[in-house]
Amino acid sequence: MTLPLLCYPYENKEKSISRLSEKLKEYPDFCHKKNYISSIESKSAALQALDVRLNILKSVYQNDYHTDCFDYQRLAQRIHEDDEHIWFWGDQIEITKLRNYFKEKNAFILPLLGTVTAISAFDEFSLGTAELCRAGSSARNFKGSPAIIYRVLQFLTKAETYLYDRYHTFILVPRTRFSTENVRGGEAVKKIHTEFIRSRFWGYAPWYVMQGGMLEFLEFREINRDTNDVVKAIMQEIPWYIANLAEADYVKTLCLLNFQYAPTIITSAKPPKINFHKVSASMQASTDTKLRAFNHETLICHSDNNQDLPKSSISSFDTLFSLLLENDSACKVVRLNLLDHSHLSIQEFLYEHGFRLLNISPPKLSWVIHNGQKKIIEQPPYGFWSMPSKNFPLAPPYYINNKTIDNLELNILNYIKNIIEHYV
Repeated sequence: MTLPLLCYPYENKEKSISRLSEKLKEYPDFCHKKNYISSIESKSAALQALDVRLNILKSVYQNDYHTDCFDYQRLAQRIHEDDEHIWFWGDQIEITKLRNYFKEKNAFILPLLGTVTAISAFDEFSLGTAELCRAGSSARNFKGSPAIIYRVLQFLTKAETYLYDRYHTFILVPRTRFSTENVRGGEAVKKIHTEFIRSRFWGYAPWYVMQGGMLEFLEFREINRDTNDVVKAIMQEIPWYIANLAEADYVKTLCLLNFQYAPTIITSAKPPKINFHKVSASMQASTDTKLRAFNHETLICHSDNNQDLPKSSISSFDTLFSLLLENDSACKVVRLNLLDHSHLSIQEFLYEHGFRLLNISPPKLSWVIHNGQKKIIEQPPYGFWSMPSKNFPLAPPYYINNKTIDNLELNILNYIKNIIEHYV
């Protein structure tokens, strides 16, 4: 039997917890007290945690690393405000070194550890969404799999209550390129997220320039606190609107692959014309122009049914689209609400300007605790249209030519091949 390449069939929360708990038993040497540092422990020594994180990532990526990891004072404030969370794992000796550094604030010694960070992604997605990122490991003779499984279990079982209450979804964009002698690829991390964690696959995100100066076709995945939040939302009898037939088929295939169910998708050869100046929008981008060249920026179109507008300043679509084209970013992205019929003409406009639909964030019916109050979340499905910079070579997924997969996965890879040819 051929194993799924992109994602396993949907399973409910209880089954996920049971399966992951059994999987964790395969690593009897892992002990969370000896091999793991939680984000709560890191918060108690935020500046030291930031210092160690950056040095691990610089070591892993051979100083070829370009994300928002350098401004310790500002990032420490984010940690104390619970907008950023850092974890570490490794063997007991290295974990003890880190704990001593946290407590004593003594001379820094780079521990050989793995790390990952969760960052609030409310502005780009919805309230209750965080991005798992800043991941890498210099740990020797220590597998990261049990620590990753343990961390996900902590989230699903409400063991880390503050994370469970604050976030309904973690998004992540794991690497997919071939490994070479000098550059790590995505083979190992893919096995963890596809086979072990079984996160949901929702397309690709060529959003970041990675080690070696390559703009990688990263997978776009989600880990949900309760996958039924997505199932309930996606099965509502509400049509989605996608102007281009190939893009509509791609989205339908993503839904079928995840849940064996697809919503009604309405396409339109002649979408209604709207005044782009009257469409409210905001921009998400790094304020550091040096970092922006290696990262994506997202233009967000707002709809009347948006529950919350992000902190970013609001402007008009046409004004911000011109700015988006002018800016020197690694990938230009536009987020649209797929339930908004009026956005069909924007989709057509984006297609004409070279943007293509590469990933979606599916709808959710969920909740979070926000400012001490329970808040109901009704996130619509979001589509992300991307146009990578031509300043960097594209690195396709290492499995792009895989033929030993089912028809749904093959349809996705064929779609992506055509997109890569279009970009090149």
